[in-house]
Amino acid sequence: MKEVLERIARVEGWGFDYGRRDFHNLDLENDKTFTLFLDPVEEQIFFEGNVVRNRIYKGRCMLLMCSEYDRVYDGQVGNAITEGRYERYIRRCKEEVMKIPKSFCYDYEIQQWRMVEVINLYDDNYDGVLVEFQIATVL
Repeated sequence: MKEVLERIARVEGWGFDYGRRDFHNLDLENDKTFTLFLDPVEEQIFFEGNVVRNRIYKGRCMLLMCSEYDRVYDGQVGNAITEGRYERYIRRCKEEVMKIPKSFCYDYEIQQWRMVEVINLYDDNYDGVLVEFQIATVL
């Protein structure tokens, strides 16, 4: 699954970072508007006899944009709603991350796709969306 998501990130022109969540903020130098962060994926394998019948992948990824630290979330402090973190970064990431399910061919079935908004994450002030997924192979 790591290779599949990395390929989708490249095709979409996103940066890609794979590893443990606590290491994601160590080396984020890239010139991409969006960066896909992927945590290690759990893989459950089902057998029929000695033959692999199915695989289910469970994991978390984040599609994030580097934001401005002092930007408000929405329309607080008299700012225009369009200038807040939600409109400038989070909504765009929520729309962009939906390209992942559209990129899966007939080889996979998405069984779960749960999105949580992310605000001011890591040292580089990232905003965007966290996705918890469960994806199965289709045989």
